[in-house]
Amino acid sequence: HPHLLRGLLNDLLARQGDNTIEAIEYLPSEQLPLVAGAKLSILDVRCRDRSGTTFIVEMQLLHVAGFVNRVVYNACKAYVEQLKAGDSYTRLADVVAISICDFVLWGDAEQDGAKLPRVPMVSRWNMTERVSGNAGLLQVQYAFVELPKLQKRVPGTGAELWAWLFVHAPGLTEVPPDL
Repeated sequence: HPHLLRGLLNDLLARQGDNTIEAIEYLPSEQLPLVAGAKLSILDVRCRDRSGTTFIVEMQLLHVAGFVNRVVYNACKAYVEQLKAGDSYTRLADVVAISICDFVLWGDAEQDGAKLPRVPMVSRWNMTERVSGNAGLLQVQYAFVELPKLQKRVPGTGAELWAWLFVHAPGLTEVPPDL
């Protein structure tokens, strides 16, 4: 259902206007090892939009050791596997890894205890320069959806509606019209 995946990606990544994903191409879900003996990665969904940006979508039920490291590894692997020997670095396209988690990664109590802002249910991450806050390194980005952080109230935004759908899907017989 490419139209549903486009809607999910656009809502979770807050893509609007010229940044809206209009078309996607499904890619093989296996990322083969770059060298013999390296790790094989199997992803839930891997796709690419017209601009060449690759999206990796993963649903994770259990918080396993090394989960965030695996997300970073798979995103970086998708980025570097774009080039073959002799290719120009200008051919590299962005990679966005989306992880829909049925557990909390960044708990409010831990954030409060460290006197840090709370991480929202849908969080978007990229590399920024620490002093200026310049977000100049956007080639590999991450988005996490922590489903347990879904508010009890009726969802208002697209991302919240998607989270609501994932949480309540077992009891639904059809996709709600708002989605």
